[in-house]
Amino acid sequence: MEISLAAVWVLGGLVLLRWIIIGLGSLLVLHSADVCPACFEQTVAVQRKILTVLVRIAEWRWCPQCGWEGPSRKSERSPWTSRMVKIDRLICVGFETCVEVAPDLFQMDEEGIAIFTSDTNEVDKEIVLEACKECPVDALVVLDASGNQLHP
Repeated sequence: MEISLAAVWVLGGLVLLRWIIIGLGSLLVLHSADVCPACFEQTVAVQRKILTVLVRIAEWRWCPQCGWEGPSRKSERSPWTSRMVKIDRLICVGFETCVEVAPDLFQMDEEGIAIFTSDTNEVDKEIVLEACKECPVDALVVLDASGNQLHP
């Protein structure tokens, strides 16, 4: 009985040590990718639930210019830029209301789906929120710094 209890403690300690090593390793390996490592253009945060649950210091980023996507270290942001706007490409059907309201932020790609043309910090906050509210299918999701959904 004592041997099995000791084995549980040892295995539990090894699992904990593994998570600590993964966390520290990701700090060293992952780069901060507000800029794409391939084409040096601005990247956009993409919500990957499993990544944010397993590794809190990482986020998935996508470059609308070259199509690069991958994990990166979360960077420090101002309160507005930490409110992220995400495009659900499965829901977007190309009504283009976001482009009409915020042409400096959105454009349509070859498939007729909305993509970002600039960072949300470069466009007035009220215009960004208005563009998100105008989407008839709620394909634009606004999250605050804690990841709480503000719209829709």
